Amino acid sequence: MTGSDHIFPGKLIAYTSSLDLNLLQKTLNQTCNHFTTICSKRLNIREEEQCFLHNKLFSTSQCLMELRLRSRVRVIDNSPIGKAAATAGKPGKIMHVYNVAAVGRIGDKVMINIMGQKKKGYIVGCRQKQKTNVPRFDTNNVVLVEDSGTPTGTRIRHPLPSCLRQKRYGEKHSGEFTKILSIATKFV
Repeated sequence: MTGSDHIFPGKLIAYTSSLDLNLLQKTLNQTCNHFTTICSKRLNIREEEQCFLHNKLFSTSQCLMELRLRSRVRVIDNSPIGKAAATAGKPGKIMHVYNVAAVGRIGDKVMINIMGQKKKGYIVGCRQKQKTNVPRFDTNNVVLVEDSGTPTGTRIRHPLPSCLRQKRYGEKHSGEFTKILSIATKFV
């Protein structure tokens, strides 16, 4: 092979033998390792931390059609912790559902783990198949509330299902639901 053959991929593939492929693979591996080393030195990240961060960003949990423990949820109000989780790409995960069946549905109170903190919230949208005239959402949506029942945020950025206005959802937590409904801007 001559030096000009490296410019044209078609000629390079035509002249490659098994020894050339092994050499090419070894060169690519060395280049990737060198690039990884340069990036980790610039970011001041140790090798074991880099592997941990890479594995942590890859999620393998299965998408369920109901909300159980460890289900991923999206915070849809404008609370500071919800915004921080959205920008970091770390969705909240359900730690506890406050009902007997331990399966969350629209209107249920849950405790979620978000950015390493425990927060309470209400499920206001689910991916699971719903009853008639109850909308189905693309994501599992939660509105965060404080221990006193007041919402953490001041606005809700996404539409809420209009079935939350009905009496059966508000019976369990009437005062807290009216506060959530008052900061909502859109209903579906």
